[in-house]
Amino acid sequence: MSDQTKTMDDVAEPKVERLGNSESRVVHDIRSQPGVDTVEGKYVKLIFGEKIRSQTLELPAGIEMELHAHPRETLVYTLSGRWVHKHDAESVAMEEGDMVHFPANAAIAADVPYDEPALLLVINSDLPD
Repeated sequence: MSDQTKTMDDVAEPKVERLGNSESRVVHDIRSQPGVDTVEGKYVKLIFGEKIRSQTLELPAGIEMELHAHPRETLVYTLSGRWVHKHDAESVAMEEGDMVHFPANAAIAADVPYDEPALLLVINSDLPD
């Protein structure tokens, strides 16, 4: 399977620590977890809950995406780097510490017109019933 056709389903499971008998889970050092290179960048699964999921996405320097929709409501927090979030005809420059929200099925894209990659923490809702 080429990198261009890989998806989140192809990503290895993270190293997760359970806290005793509780449902709490911890992922240490998210930057060292296994991931997969996709057309959008390197995806790394973190923790998936019953109604929420988290992953990182490293957008490579120079990437330009076409507008596309994701089926889940999403929060994106910029861990490092700079990038441009596009939503329909609008765009906004994002940098470390910035966060963006978009609803399910919104037309969005991300560009990195800079020399450094951007590392994002992506938190999605569960798919609607």
